[in-house]
Amino acid sequence: MSLQEFSFLDFVENDEGSVSTKRNDRPFEVEWSISPDNNNSNDDNDDDDDVTKYLALDCEMVGIDRHGVQSALARVSIVDFNGEIVLDTLVHPGDRVTDYRTEITGLTANSFRRARIFSSVQNQVKQIINGKIVIGHSLYFDFRTLRLQHPRELTRDTSLYQLFLDLFPNRQTPSLKRLAERTLKKTIQEGVHDSVTDAQTAMEIYRKYQTEWEHWIEVNGAQAMYTGVNYGCFICYSEDHVKKNCPNRMRNGIRQWG
Repeated sequence: MSLQEFSFLDFVENDEGSVSTKRNDRPFEVEWSISPDNNNSNDDNDDDDDVTKYLALDCEMVGIDRHGVQSALARVSIVDFNGEIVLDTLVHPGDRVTDYRTEITGLTANSFRRARIFSSVQNQVKQIINGKIVIGHSLYFDFRTLRLQHPRELTRDTSLYQLFLDLFPNRQTPSLKRLAERTLKKTIQEGVHDSVTDAQTAMEIYRKYQTEWEHWIEVNGAQAMYTGVNYGCFICYSEDHVKKNCPNRMRNGIRQWG
């Protein structure tokens, strides 16, 4: 199975034409063609079905409207139960990017020279997560940006699990950074966010609390996690209003995402 090297931060082409990153002076590898139907696994990986029953997903977004508040998919990362990368790819937003949110995403205009088109990535993600339990933080935003739906009974959102909400004053929804600090004594997101690291962290949290979490779902049902959830606005991602009340909704003919 072919691997290609790329960087989501900065591209540096060497004499052989391969692409590596300046980050830590070493490239990272991205699996471009993983899918649930892949039959090229080695005999040593007989337990792959168990490992990939659980997948963690995280996305990075950029701004595409005049004010840079409407979000479009720019990077998607998926890891398996052990935190190994299943998919990590840049996605061309399709619209003119007005805010790369570089301080968070690490992305610039040059980052998208080898980005894939949205529909290709969307279809691959759909295939990979089909029938799998997907873990992540604020997954409803990620799925919305991917324009995908996933069964709630197969979704484990670390921003919604009641035990985690109880760890914070007034049961406020914690950021993944705060949740990792509290549950794992782990520091992430110091500077640029890495969607692979964020997916791995969400999976690490799930692994630690898997028994309690699955028991809670068995007793209460997966739907109970979503009771009273404020999905906010899927145009500008503010939690202060819903989509129909977004002040950016009709400004300059902004294209709606659903």
